[in-house]
Amino acid sequence: MGAFTQRPSAYTPPFDGSQAKPTLVGGGGSPAEPARNPDDWRIELRRFPILHRGHAVLVLVGPGNRDVQELSGWAESRNTGDLKPVGFDGDKLIATPDQQFGRAAQRVTDLASGSQDEIRRIWDRGLRVVPAINAEDYDYKGHDPAYEFGGSGGQIQNSNSVAYTLSRAMGLDANAALRRTGTERIFSGWGHDLLDPTYKRSRYVAPPQFAVPDAP
Repeated sequence: MGAFTQRPSAYTPPFDGSQAKPTLVGGGGSPAEPARNPDDWRIELRRFPILHRGHAVLVLVGPGNRDVQELSGWAESRNTGDLKPVGFDGDKLIATPDQQFGRAAQRVTDLASGSQDEIRRIWDRGLRVVPAINAEDYDYKGHDPAYEFGGSGGQIQNSNSVAYTLSRAMGLDANAALRRTGTERIFSGWGHDLLDPTYKRSRYVAPPQFAVPDAP
């Protein structure tokens, strides 16, 4: 395996002392993806289509193209506790490994590949920050019309923000992979690191919901 440089993150749990050497796709090398080894483990970025946009899903894939686990963000109803890939503003934004899109989510690119130990070590770094994301009790904000006109999306705070945060915790340069595949604008809410103290100070907070009184 070739050497690689991981993106530093203040929120990455420490390694156990060993040095992983998976191939991080899109990390500044050749724009073409390397040929796959069928025995490798890998982490895929997939897109569950939502109109012309998408819900970003990180998938741990084992040998033989076997899906092992998924990680992504969901909107949890504050009234019923139901989970939805697309929620209402003010729902609770959470990270979870327990909801599955399977092959309904389409592959965008590989983010890392290597041995089981190497890729599992990276994947576990994402799993470890799931409780930290959920403990922040973020309000969900699915979209902003300004995003359709080339803007940054204002205060979008959605499932793609969760996927981005997880990729940062894993040390994966998903931004480079999106640039390489020309998919930077598919995932609204991307680029918001929910565990960054700077971001947390400017987080979106949904306006309070007031009951509508009965008409006289």
